[in-house]
Amino acid sequence: MGTLYCKANNMEILSENILDPINKELSKDIFIKEIMRGKVKFYLIDTIIKWLKKMGYEKEIIKSIHLIGSSAGYQYNETSDIDVSVETDIPIETIKKIWRMLPNGNTLPETKHPVNYYLTSNLHDVETSDAAYNILKDTWVKKQKIEENIIPPSYALEIARFFIAGINDRLDEYNRDKQELEIYKKYNPEEQEIKQEEIDDLISKKENEIKADMDSIFIAYNIIKGFRKEAYDNNETNIMLDLKVKNSNNTINNIVYKTLEKFGYLDKMTEVVEERKKLLKK
Repeated sequence: MGTLYCKANNMEILSENILDPINKELSKDIFIKEIMRGKVKFYLIDTIIKWLKKMGYEKEIIKSIHLIGSSAGYQYNETSDIDVSVETDIPIETIKKIWRMLPNGNTLPETKHPVNYYLTSNLHDVETSDAAYNILKDTWVKKQKIEENIIPPSYALEIARFFIAGINDRLDEYNRDKQELEIYKKYNPEEQEIKQEEIDDLISKKENEIKADMDSIFIAYNIIKGFRKEAYDNNETNIMLDLKVKNSNNTINNIVYKTLEKFGYLDKMTEVVEERKKLLKK
């Protein structure tokens, strides 16, 4: 999770949210010049401490709290997420179990910024982020540079279209098949010129098509996740013909992933993946 900036041949600057503006100053909703606003700091710390106590932990278990991501830099808008990395002594296996219960999605008071907490057992999120602010100490660990890379938005969007076209095709097919299945289930041999065997056959074939749709989306979902992960695991960041980057956050892998995330495709695919999980449990 990082923020990317670029400028090439007078082209628009690119970030993890490539349609967001580049700002001259840090978010005034969060900072006064370069120091976090007191009420913002209190809210972010108080919220996570109350949640930890609710989960049976004392505040002493917190090792560090950092603001990371786009809201710690200059590429943000009035609804950008506030990403907070909370390093604790909680074992990683326990973190995996309670991750979904974090107090995420609530907006920072008097703003439109959703707050998302990331519970960790190390500083990996801070180390891989382009900007990081130590909330407890009111100090910058990493200060965002406004101009770092040379990946134009049109380049990233052109590559993202490859994924978007395929995802749209599968999602549309999945939704159509579901609608057709509901139509078949309403067929009635007593009212229409159709036999029950024919209805059963239509339903069976359509259910199989839906399963194939779900499997296709599941595979695509994992390919996209793996495509992004490749840049971090293998440090193979220079897959483009002309444009080279050094930071994994700034690779086309990550930018394509963040583009799909911004336009809601990951959420749509996640919904299908969750439906698939429920079907597997039956």
